[in-house]
Amino acid sequence: MLPGLVMKLLDFVALYGLLLMPMGAVIFADFYFSKKLGFRSEGALSSNSNFSLPALLSWVLTLAFASL
Repeated sequence: MLPGLVMKLLDFVALYGLLLMPMGAVIFADFYFSKKLGFRSEGALSSNSNFSLPALLSWVLTLAFASL
């Protein structure tokens, strides 16, 4: 019973890792590269918007490359 349970848990962890990894990449890039590359940190908050197109594009592109 334990190998079956572990394999199901591995599938669960892989799925949520695939979904959360692009969000971590966006946070990492915003924190470390915003001043070096000259873009505004937390751009959606400073423009009073609930949506960030660069964050969405990076999330979708990362998911596309990771799922190949």
